[in-house]
Amino acid sequence: MRKCVTVVCVVLGWLAGFSPARAADLRVSFDEILKLTQPLTATAKMRLHNVPPSGVFGGMFASEEQSYFKFGATSQELPLTAYTFSLSNFGTAKYAYYFNDINTSSISLSSQNGALRISVRFEEDRPELVGACYSGACAIASALPVIEWRKPGVDIDLRPIKHKDGVSLAVKKVTIRGYFQTICRSGSILCSLGRSWAQRQINRSRSTEMPRQITKILDSDMNREKIAAIFATFLRIGASGQIKIKTLAVEPKLLRVNFEF
Repeated sequence: MRKCVTVVCVVLGWLAGFSPARAADLRVSFDEILKLTQPLTATAKMRLHNVPPSGVFGGMFASEEQSYFKFGATSQELPLTAYTFSLSNFGTAKYAYYFNDINTSSISLSSQNGALRISVRFEEDRPELVGACYSGACAIASALPVIEWRKPGVDIDLRPIKHKDGVSLAVKKVTIRGYFQTICRSGSILCSLGRSWAQRQINRSRSTEMPRQITKILDSDMNREKIAAIFATFLRIGASGQIKIKTLAVEPKLLRVNFEF
């Protein structure tokens, strides 16, 4: 994409000297966008952890560092809420499942039918979700099964959009990869009885709640501004300065951009 802009900058910059504003069209393939953005993955990181800083079960799994997503120069906290529930047969207490110290093992980029896909893969060397008391007198908190996330990953599809006079990215789809498995680490009968229930709840959260939360956080106006600022550094033409995007059309393999300079 940088080369593409550089090639036309001399001609368009010369034309700009004769008119305060001219329009032009540019086609940019997703392969070119990937070449531009691929270096950003070298320092990209994602962490999922929403155990309270004080920890659970007497301080276990405590950590001051909570969830975040870092991509290039942008860093975004991910204030993921715990999944809370009550067990009607055991009073009014509330229990919760928390993400526990889940960190990236790799992040890659690809193009997927008119979108950029960020594929995040995580380490799996500890219980990924832990259950604990959320509020009230939780009589059976210690009997909750832990949940292992096998082959853990998240795919985030981002579609290019016109943002003010520039270009940004909006979340098109979030897909949770891998599968969840409930495990009883004690001989508790209650845990064994609750495994199937916990499995159903986490599967439901996997398909709806987790993608919804991640989409809501990443698709904020603030993030769109941050991404637009990154693209703005490349959308310049010689001495004419930054171009102004008039229209942007997304096709499966390329963008059609009409801009003013």
